[in-house]
Amino acid sequence: MLIENRFSNHHQLVNTIAYCQRFVHKLRCRNLFSSVVVPPTGKKIENLVPKLTAEEKENSEKFIIKSLQQFFFNTEKQALEKQVENETLFLPKTSHIRSLSPFLHEGIIRVGGRISEATQLTFEQKHPILLPHFISLNTNT
Repeated sequence: MLIENRFSNHHQLVNTIAYCQRFVHKLRCRNLFSSVVVPPTGKKIENLVPKLTAEEKENSEKFIIKSLQQFFFNTEKQALEKQVENETLFLPKTSHIRSLSPFLHEGIIRVGGRISEATQLTFEQKHPILLPHFISLNTNT
C-alpha cells in the first residue's frame, strides 16, 4: 500500500512528510531537546510547534516525487543518472518512457519533447514531472 493512500488529501501528506523531515533534521543537529518548551497546564502543544515554511513544504513535495519515481521508475532513474555522467543514452529500448525524452533535473525525472521549444512557457510547463498515470498529485486539495 502506497503512503499517499493513507492520507485524505495531498496537503495533509505534504505537511506530515515536512514535519517528519523537520524532526529528523533536528535529531541530526542534536537540537531537538534544546528548544523544547513544556506547555503550562491547559495549553495545547500544537500551539507551540512553529508552522511549516514554504521551503519545508517544497522539500517535502520533492521528497514525495523522488520517492514515487524511485519506486516506479527505478531502472530508468539509474540509467538517467549514468547518462548524466557519460552523456550517453542508457535507457533500455524496452522502457515505456524512452519516447518521452526523459532527463534528470535536481534528481527528479522530467520529460522533454517538442513542447520544450515553446518560448512562452515556464520550465515546469515545458518539462513536466514524470509520474505513473494512476498517481495524481492534486495540489488543490
